Amino acid sequence: AKQEARRPRGVMPSTSTLLGVLLALTPVTCFLPTPILHSFVTSRRVSGCSVAMNLPGGTGGMQGAIVTQVGPNLYNVDVEGSICQNGKLGQVIYNKILSDQKREYTARPMPGFRKGTIPPQIMPRIKFAAIEQLCSQTCEAALEEEGITMSEGQTELSTTNSLEFPGFDGLDVPGYCKASAWKPGKDVSFRAYRVRGIPSGGGRGGAQEVEMFPGAKTPEGIDLST
Repeated sequence: AKQEARRPRGVMPSTSTLLGVLLALTPVTCFLPTPILHSFVTSRRVSGCSVAMNLPGGTGGMQGAIVTQVGPNLYNVDVEGSICQNGKLGQVIYNKILSDQKREYTARPMPGFRKGTIPPQIMPRIKFAAIEQLCSQTCEAALEEEGITMSEGQTELSTTNSLEFPGFDGLDVPGYCKASAWKPGKDVSFRAYRVRGIPSGGGRGGAQEVEMFPGAKTPEGIDLST
């Protein structure tokens, strides 16, 4: 009788065979670089405060904001978003960051994505960045209306240093964004605590036009001015 060909016992599949099986079972996305939120440039300055937020005309102080001195050049700033109406500013900031990211991903697209396409993993992080920028710019505007200049180095507020959200105790920015169902254009209430600032000789008592996004360039030389 004809003997059937058999593989010798104890002989393992070749390395190339195992590698081929591994590659076939591994999702393609595992070989792609991790998407990043490219650096973006915005200023703390608020443009057209009378339009962006609810400021009085000549009495001083931002409506919906309470500034309390808690130490030498240290201030707590409590903001009621529905009164100061900072949601409109948040929409502007979100659109600016989104535009910057599209520009960056056009110049340096992610493998597997078309030019200018922002990876879906990045979209929530754009919201988080917009919330932090919104709080920082609202805080600076409230201080300036009281005649206080926000100190350099206090540019960005976050839950890791001096920012919290009333009614959402203990939540960081991503947690607040999810719990509050925040979307661009929605007002944000917050407390910025122990913010460093220097009195500059009296409040302005009303809106003042200040450039929000001045001409600026990233280290790569990409113009981010509006």
